[in-house]
Amino acid sequence: MIDMILEQILSVAYAVYKSWNKIVNWFQDFLPKLEKAWNELKIAVAHAAKVFADVVLDGLEELVRIMHKTYWQEDNGQWMERTTTRACPEEEVPADIREKIRKQKEGEVDITHELENKLQLEI
Repeated sequence: MIDMILEQILSVAYAVYKSWNKIVNWFQDFLPKLEKAWNELKIAVAHAAKVFADVVLDGLEELVRIMHKTYWQEDNGQWMERTTTRACPEEEVPADIREKIRKQKEGEVDITHELENKLQLEI
């Protein structure tokens, strides 16, 4: 059984190796098309996103709650908001963002620009 799985893995690896130039060429052709489509979609759809954080206590453990809020406009003109929340251990949050959260005693802190800089993209 293991020999058969290993044989299949090697077969796939060999096929990828033999087709590597074709795979690279396909991605080089596809990625600009994807980027163009994304840029057109961003213009066509009214949207925005913000990222907030605050500190919460879960028992004796302090966690940082990260909230990603996405806004968009429906066809009927009504604006919608979706909030995605994740609690994570404090040590997973970069020190400069933790410091910003600590300086604000209560409530959510807008960390959109800090994340944009760290991820080198526009949120």
